[in-house]
Amino acid sequence: MAGRMPSLAPVVPVIEILNRRIAMKSSTKDNTEGKMHKVKGKIKETAGKAVGNLDLEAEGKVEKFEGEAQEKLGQIKKVLDK
Repeated sequence: MAGRMPSLAPVVPVIEILNRRIAMKSSTKDNTEGKMHKVKGKIKETAGKAVGNLDLEAEGKVEKFEGEAQEKLGQIKKVLDK
């Protein structure tokens, strides 16, 4: 018995519980990142308008739209997970 490794069977359920608590659900992650991109996009869009930079304004609109899409994806995932 001197060379045997101890069984990890009792530890595995504890690790799984911790991983579930630490890991963010995909739906929550998409929702959070989507909101962040919406805010960044709105800031870029407003800054572009303020300084007359059409490229920055357009980039902001695109990022805001992508954020809205990602946020909707998160909402859909949340509904499907239940």
